[in-house]
Amino acid sequence: MDGNKSVKESVPSTHLSAVQPFHRPSVIGSQDYDIIKHGTSVGSPEVHLSAKLQVTGEAEHTDDTPCLLMVCMLRDNTIGPVVYDEELFASEVVTCVGQVIGVVVADTHEKAKLAARRVHIEYEELPAILSIQDAIEAKSPQKHQKYVAHVLGLLMSKVVGFTNEGKVMALDLKIYNNAGNSLDLSLAVLEWAMFHSHNVKTFEFWEGFASFRGFGVPKEINFQGEGSIMHYGQKLEFFTLAPLWNELKVSCDFLNARKEAEIFNLNNRWKKRGVAMVPTKFGISFSLKLMNQLILEPYVNTVGAHVHVYTDGTVLVTHGGVEMGQGLHTKVAQVAASAFNIPLSSVFISETSTDRVPNASPTAASASSDMYGAAVLDACEQIKARMEPIASKNNFSSFAELSNAKKISVFYTFCSWLVHVMYFNYGAAFAEVEIDTLTGDFHTRAANVILDLGYSLNPACKWSIYPRFGLGSLRGNEVGRWCA
Repeated sequence: MDGNKSVKESVPSTHLSAVQPFHRPSVIGSQDYDIIKHGTSVGSPEVHLSAKLQVTGEAEHTDDTPCLLMVCMLRDNTIGPVVYDEELFASEVVTCVGQVIGVVVADTHEKAKLAARRVHIEYEELPAILSIQDAIEAKSPQKHQKYVAHVLGLLMSKVVGFTNEGKVMALDLKIYNNAGNSLDLSLAVLEWAMFHSHNVKTFEFWEGFASFRGFGVPKEINFQGEGSIMHYGQKLEFFTLAPLWNELKVSCDFLNARKEAEIFNLNNRWKKRGVAMVPTKFGISFSLKLMNQLILEPYVNTVGAHVHVYTDGTVLVTHGGVEMGQGLHTKVAQVAASAFNIPLSSVFISETSTDRVPNASPTAASASSDMYGAAVLDACEQIKARMEPIASKNNFSSFAELSNAKKISVFYTFCSWLVHVMYFNYGAAFAEVEIDTLTGDFHTRAANVILDLGYSLNPACKWSIYPRFGLGSLRGNEVGRWCA
């Protein structure tokens, strides 16, 4: 015992954390939001319409439905959402692992598997570009770079500079995108990265652009402001970052948290703490404009909705968005309920179907509630306009009476916008983390997020905020690549 005690006493106190267990306390969290109702339902924190089915296991998923296979002759083997540069079935060259070569059809699953085992394919290994570095050396990304430079009217070479006060004057950045074996939507994604590459910073010279993540407190001298002009020409309106940023600094007591972390780090050789505040600005829109607007051409993306009003006062809504757990159907139903001033329980959503709304834009980019909510609202307003002549001449006691008096047919409507970004969401986040430098273990000691989301359609269905904070690619080995 005495020997052990003497050894322990001989170890510097700053090194004792090497033998101390890594403590991960229980997670405690809370959220605060304003409830600002518009009509009977919009703005109310309503329960997700399919929540009960999900938690009881009654919700039907793709694997639960019977699968029908059929054989057909291919008129065209090329596919792609923007550029047709993929083959549905590989004909001569396989361009990626797992690419489909053909389909075996049988009357039972077992027969299909037996037949598939009889297929023999010989492959010749060809040179492959599997990393961004390989692509740069092979000059493979130049096409994307050329396209984006052309779209934005920028040179492909940039200059960097900043003042002694920390004001960034100009930037030099080359963005490379690992697009896989086909273009798909990679060009639009790359453009979106360029549109957001400055985050909330403003610069004197827009010959360059870059993505900056501040460590500690970012230089507020570089923050944009109301009326700032983006490098693609759009003017910022309703810029609310400053009050969010100041509120976060106070709520997390940032300066004191940083001092405490510095003291902890001086006294601990093997465990370290870090604190950071990061601002963010995210635009709501698709960079590929045809996905935002009505274009009267076949086979293009559109935003549409059907609204049926029945004589008992109930409403059936069909729109082009896909419900995948994010609450889109719930929010769209709330829009219809408030538009007609009826309870949410009187609105029903018909599952998305291309025979109702064809060529729908992808349910992506955090824009679907805006687009399909606007389409449903437009349809409801058209229906109300048709009801108005009868409603103004009679004193109906309920929406059901009015609906029975004026039978309404289906309306089909679209919404659109023509700017690069319809509007921006602003926010700021604070985090304090602790890591064990010997094992790599870590945990988040505290996290504060403040967001300006405008008037939320349903503050209880902002599901994507919570799991995403702190769970990005910085917390694992290439998480982003494999989860994309």
